[in-house]
Amino acid sequence: GLKLQPQDIALAASIGVSKLKVFNKMKVGVFFTGDELIEPGGTLKTGQIFNSNRYTLVAMLKKLNCEVINLGNVKDTLDDTCNALSSLQNECDLIMTTGGVSVGEEDHVKPAVEKLGSLTLWKIKMKPGKPLAFGNVGDTAFIGLPGNPVSAMVTFLLFARPFIRKSQGMSNPFNNAFKVEANFDWHRSKPRREFVRVRLEHTTTPAKANQYPKQGSEVLSSMVWADGLIEIPEKTTFKKGEILNFYPLSEMMS
Repeated sequence: GLKLQPQDIALAASIGVSKLKVFNKMKVGVFFTGDELIEPGGTLKTGQIFNSNRYTLVAMLKKLNCEVINLGNVKDTLDDTCNALSSLQNECDLIMTTGGVSVGEEDHVKPAVEKLGSLTLWKIKMKPGKPLAFGNVGDTAFIGLPGNPVSAMVTFLLFARPFIRKSQGMSNPFNNAFKVEANFDWHRSKPRREFVRVRLEHTTTPAKANQYPKQGSEVLSSMVWADGLIEIPEKTTFKKGEILNFYPLSEMMS
C-alpha cells in the first residue's frame, strides 16, 4: 500500500531481496474535444483558444506515474468521439477527457459514453467543477473533467487523483488537509461547496489564507499564484478568522 521510496529499495537490497511485487503502471487514455482548440505555437483566429488542458492533464498524470496514451484533439462530432473512446477501451485502465460533458450542442462526450457504456455520476455540487462525469466504457473506467482549465485541474486533484492512487494500490489514496485561518470575509451564502485558491501567510499559527482576487474558472494565473485550496462549505457565511480545511497544492501536485 505504499509508494516505494529510495530508502525502501535500499532496505530491500540490504537484506538480499532482489524482486518486489508491485502494481503495474496505470494506462490512461486521453483525448480532447473542441474545434476551437489549437496547439500552442499557432496563431489564434476569432473564436479560438490555445489547448492548455491537454498539457495540464498529461503533466498531472505523469506526476502520478501513469502511462499516457494521448490521442490529442478529436473532432467535435458524435462519431469521432465514439471512435476515440472505442480505440482506447481495450488499451487502457482509465479514459479521461476534458470538456464535452455539459449540455451544449457540440458536447458529444456524454452521449458517446452513454452509447458505449454508462455514466454513474454527472454533475457535482461544487465550484469550480460542476460538470464532472464518472462512468465506464465497457470495462474501462471513464472520468470526464470540465472544460474550463481551473475546473479541470481542481476536479482532477480532488476526485481523479484519489481514484488513480487507489487503483494503483495506495492504502491511503486521499488528499490530506490541515486547518488554516481565513484572512477574508465570506458575505454571501453559496449553494455549492467552493474550493477557493489561496496563498498562506505563515506569520501566525494557524497560518492565514489570503484569497486570489479573481476566482473565475478560466483564470489559470490563480493556480500559479496559489499554494493551495481552502474548502468553504455550502450555505455558509463567516468573518475573517474562520478556521477551514486547506489542501496544499505542493502535496496534491506531487
